[in-house]
Amino acid sequence: MNITLGKDERVTSSEQFTTNLVLSWLKADFSLTNKRVVGFQPNTLFGLFPLGRNEVSFL
Repeated sequence: MNITLGKDERVTSSEQFTTNLVLSWLKADFSLTNKRVVGFQPNTLFGLFPLGRNEVSFL
């Protein structure tokens, strides 16, 4: 996972999760920093075919 870190920000942990048990090849990546939670969720076509990813960030 390639995230852009801000000034004085460091990654404390990073994990990969399956968002759907049936579609186990679609993984979401989440990283916890000392300032926020950053994640990447897969974009899909018809809920089946991966077409990129969407970055989400929570402060």
